[in-house]
Formats: sequence, structure tokens, C-alpha cells
Amino acid sequence: MPRSRVYLDFNATAPPTARAWQAARRAPWGNPNSACAEGRAAKRAVERARAQVASLINAEPGEVSFTSGGTQANAIALSMRAGEPLVVSTTEHNSVLLPAQKRGTNFVPVSDDGCIDPMVFGSVVANRRPGLISIMLANNEIGTTNDIAGLVRSSRDAAPRAAFHSDAVNALGKIPIDVRRLGVDMLSLSAHKIGGLKGVGALYVQDGIDADSPGTPNVPGIVAFGAAAQEAQAWLASRQMLRQIRLRDDLGRALASRGGVRIGDLNFRLPNTVAVVFPGKDAHAIVRALDAEGIATSIGSACGCQKQALSHVMVAVGSDLPAIRFSLGPHTTRTEIQRAIEAIWRVV
Repeated sequence: MPRSRVYLDFNATAPPTARAWQAARRAPWGNPNSACAEGRAAKRAVERARAQVASLINAEPGEVSFTSGGTQANAIALSMRAGEPLVVSTTEHNSVLLPAQKRGTNFVPVSDDGCIDPMVFGSVVANRRPGLISIMLANNEIGTTNDIAGLVRSSRDAAPRAAFHSDAVNALGKIPIDVRRLGVDMLSLSAHKIGGLKGVGALYVQDGIDADSPGTPNVPGIVAFGAAAQEAQAWLASRQMLRQIRLRDDLGRALASRGGVRIGDLNFRLPNTVAVVFPGKDAHAIVRALDAEGIATSIGSACGCQKQALSHVMVAVGSDLPAIRFSLGPHTTRTEIQRAIEAIWRVV
């Protein structure tokens, strides 16, 4: 009987949880826009899910609008203050970076470890006086995190009128998120990163706007998102993150022992992510060989991992080599990490 696979690609997508699947199957089938009993039942289910997602980020339900995913949430956020100067970092997800390149934008560089220097950020904002700032909470490729609360405070001093948006798609469910503490005006989320279903996201807007996707809402997906958010909140409260950090660090040390160079500062990184470069080795060949060994991982972003070109994130951190990303899930075990380490030793 073949051994089960070890899935270490949670930053690309998380397998739907059993509770999320069950919630989707049991979701009311009515149209929430309808006034009939079936429609009202669906509406109640959507509003319950809205409250569950809002609770995960310490928002009010009325401040959370559902979208078709993180990309649409980012698109809506970037449409705010259209025509005014925009400031983003050089390591944003392509759903932010590509639209930003088409309008008057100033790009904030990152250091070699993928973090934003607050002094550099403050200087860019003060000089540009943007109407909108978009800085991701956690990078999807290398797992580095930004001090969003500090950057928001800095932006308020340098450009008081600027709205501040953060793409939190890859941070959601991995670290605690409190929109009140962060001080952001907008925050993008996605269901499939925390064990919900694909095709559903959300946008937090402080004080709320009606930004729900037009048309008939994806009720099963939204209900599953709510269930997954509730599970993620319980996991974060359980302090299991500390166990995950230990497993991540064990994996990181094993990668370094085989000549790997880790990307990013350990003090500013998601607790589930290790990104590593193997100088002199073919990263794509390593990923394929690990896949054959039953270890699922990826190179950079899932949105661009099929491309051979070096990702913009690696260019931004000054690397001329691609990084292999290992991303753990809430229930990744020590046995799975040991299997991955043994496979890496054989392959590398």
C-alpha cells in the first residue's frame, strides 16, 4: 500500500477541512436576494458566516463584504482613490503589483530579508503623498511579515489623507489578525488559504461599504468560509502555533545542513513557512524529485510556479536564484516533517 503524501504547500492552498465541507453541503440552496423562505434561510446563513469571518479579524460583521477571492478583494481595494497616487511594495502579490504598474505608483523596496525599512517607507510616502497605500501583511512566497501597525502610524504622519490597504490573504489563520490594532482601512482575505473552498474571499473596510460581489452569492462557499474561519480562530487560541514554529525551525535547520540558504528574518516570518535557495542546484528539479518522493512543495507563488522565470519577489530581495517554499499546515506532524527531511537529504 503506498504511503500517504506529505503536503507542505499550504501557502498555495489548504485542503478543505471536514467541517468546511460539511458546512457547504448543508448550506441552504435558496438565493439570499430572494424574499421567500428559502431565500431568507440562505441570507441568514450568509450573515452567520459574515460574523464568523469578522470575528477572526476582530471586525464588525458589517465591515466584511464577500468577494470571489483575494484577487477581487485586492481589485476592489485598489479601485478606491482611483486617479490618486498609489504606494505599494515591490514584493506584493501580482493581483496588486500588476494593476499598480498601470497607474502612477511609487514602489517601496524591501531589504535582502524581504522586510520593509520603516525609514525608507516613510520617506516614499512623505515624498509621494499618496491617496492609497497597499502593503501586504505576509508575503506568499517567502513568508516574511511586515509591521503593518507601525507602517500605518508612519503613513498617518506623512500622508494623513491616505487610505491604507493590506493584502492579508496569506497571513489569515496563520497569525492573529486584529484590524483595530493594525489600524488599516481595508484588508483582503481568501477562504481557500484556511481550509475553506476556492472562489470565495472577503474585503474588510473600516466602517463598512456594500462591496459584496454582484449577482447571486456563492452560499455554500461563503458558509464554508465561515466554518473554516471559526476553526482557524480556535486553532490560534490553542497555542498550537508554538508547535508549528518548532517544526518549521526543525525543517529549516535540516535545509541549511544540506547547503540551503534560508530567505527572510526568522523574527519576521510566518510560523509555517520556510523559503530556501540551494546554490548550484536546479530548484525545479528538486521540487519534481520531492514530488516523486511524495512531498508536495513549490517554487515561489502558486500563481507563477509553472513559469521558469525568476519571480519578482526573489529579484526584490536581491537573489538571482529561485527559492523553494515549504509551508506547513495546522495539523502537520513531526513524522511528516521527518519524512520530508529524509527526502530532502536523498534528493539534494
